[in-house]
Amino acid sequence: MMLSKMHYAVEMARAGDRVFFVEPPTAEKIKTSVHVLEGSEGVTVIRFRQVPARRLLRNKAFWLYQILIKRYVKTILRITGSIDDLWCFDPNNYCDLSSFRAKHNLLLLYDFYKGKAVNKAICSADLLVSVSRLIIDNYKHSGIPQLFIQHGLSQHFEERSKARLEAWDFNHNSPKIKVGYVGNLLREGLCIEVMKQIITGHQDKEFHFWGVYELTGNNLVSEQYNPPQESLRFVQFLSTQQHVRLHGAVDQESLASGMFTMDVFLFLYSYEKDLNKASNAHKLMEYLSTGKVVVSTFVSNYQDTDLLYMTPSGKEQQLSEMFSEVMVRLDEYNRPDCQAERIRFALDNTYSNQVVKIRATLRNEL
Repeated sequence: MMLSKMHYAVEMARAGDRVFFVEPPTAEKIKTSVHVLEGSEGVTVIRFRQVPARRLLRNKAFWLYQILIKRYVKTILRITGSIDDLWCFDPNNYCDLSSFRAKHNLLLLYDFYKGKAVNKAICSADLLVSVSRLIIDNYKHSGIPQLFIQHGLSQHFEERSKARLEAWDFNHNSPKIKVGYVGNLLREGLCIEVMKQIITGHQDKEFHFWGVYELTGNNLVSEQYNPPQESLRFVQFLSTQQHVRLHGAVDQESLASGMFTMDVFLFLYSYEKDLNKASNAHKLMEYLSTGKVVVSTFVSNYQDTDLLYMTPSGKEQQLSEMFSEVMVRLDEYNRPDCQAERIRFALDNTYSNQVVKIRATLRNEL
């Protein structure tokens, strides 16, 4: 699956910009490599090996870590040449944005990072952008201009959203109600017990899960870092349920195609356990793009809207009962006017639109 940062790179390349995408440093023993990403409209990808003992140095010898990172920056600049706009999604690795000598430095915080590296990156940024109001509020003291945006919607979802809206075709055509969930099933913060209640209580529904559910190739957890046993047991539970389909990680086109056959979606993150306090998630924008109702735990970024049908804050246990209520009145929650409102909201937040918003804010602030 493509991450948000890659979607932004592709959108800017489509707009005619020359874009270099620096991948997160890898632990593999490789030499620096440069290649054009296939099917990306000409994004040049730069890949190199990470600093040895990266986390230890960052936490115990930050001064030395900064020196080593500046060497990496010099390597990058020899490839890219001078930079107009630097978009940084990774303040833990690139803590001093000024070392790139770009005309404009944007720091995009999608996760609740903390520490010396993040604080230094914020101080060297011209604009702080985040998809979480909680993150924005946490760094208000910095004095750096800030912009809140929603997660972006990719082209595969955009095309299907427009087609559904233009055809005004919101009907449920499947003999069974289909329930969708997208995301890494080994991620900490999932309300597992509530999810199990819903699945066991609705044997007549069909539950579809997209996302990594194994330790191999998992970008969040691995066997060497004590994976959450509760999550592993949950995956085992899912694999034994006849009315559950585990699709694993798929490409964007396949994901969009599958999601647009669903009738309802689930979002179950715990405020207490989730890294970002369940304040937002990219999957919500994709859910909304289908038009179908989203039954959700509390999401602070959506609390002043009626786009999600969600529990009060801290009341995750109510979700099972709420889901049952939606199932009884599904046609009402999926009325054409409700679906159209959700789709229009998603279409207002395509990646191309988000690039325009970010650049307009940057021009106004500088």
